[in-house]
Amino acid sequence: SIYVGTTHELCKIDRKFNIHTLNLGISYLNSLSLYMDYLLCVDNLGTLYILKDDRILFRVTCDDPVAYYTSVNVTSHGIVAATSTNLIEFFVFNDNFIKVTRRLRVSPLANVSSLTSDSNGMLWLCADNGFGYLDLGNRFHLCNYENYNSAIERVMEDYEGNLWVASSRHGVMKLAKSDFHN
Repeated sequence: SIYVGTTHELCKIDRKFNIHTLNLGISYLNSLSLYMDYLLCVDNLGTLYILKDDRILFRVTCDDPVAYYTSVNVTSHGIVAATSTNLIEFFVFNDNFIKVTRRLRVSPLANVSSLTSDSNGMLWLCADNGFGYLDLGNRFHLCNYENYNSAIERVMEDYEGNLWVASSRHGVMKLAKSDFHN
């Protein structure tokens, strides 16, 4: 199945390309991710949902009173949810419980909108005010590229291991493992 977050409702497209509205009251999704038999999503109100068999198992709001969830993904670091502040949270769950196992501050980043793992296990965080990554020891590293530090939307890795960083203000930047000289 393919899940689609619309302005009206969460929908599912089946193998015959029929569209089914799930009627769960979930709309305006910022983030969708699959983990085994679970669908993880965050709406624009900052609520994290965990679904199984097209039913809501958990509806979670951030414990921090000034923060709300902005993104969720299954990464090399586990299930990670980002918030509107500099806080990211790591989760474990099953059908019966959900638990935050760790909280980490990633200052000066705020409003992390995208979480992506690369082939080396680094967790890339994209935010309104820059980007950085968590290494395998969960230490945060801010990437500092002059004049490329705002409206970072996504980091993607290509087949050669190059990283492509997209900004809605600055365009696309390629981070290569080595310089090319002709």
